[in-house]
Amino acid sequence: MKRNFYLGMGLIVILIVGLLSYGIYLNAESENQITQRMSERRLPLHGAKVTTRNIYPVIEVDFINFYSDEMVDVTALIDGRINNFFCGEK
Repeated sequence: MKRNFYLGMGLIVILIVGLLSYGIYLNAESENQITQRMSERRLPLHGAKVTTRNIYPVIEVDFINFYSDEMVDVTALIDGRINNFFCGEK
């Protein structure tokens, strides 16, 4: 009975140490990747030709959100502020 208890406790300790080690490894790899990108100061971006088109609403409302079918989230590692943006023709 004691043998099974100690065997179970040993397996639990091994699992805890393994999960802790894996978490430390993932954190270190993420930090290394961020540090590498910051040192290079460039990222590969794939762009597309910009086209403009007029969008006319079917329903007149004060506030509306437009969403694209093909939307990509972009994040920057540098803090900043948007000074102005282009709304299109009025």
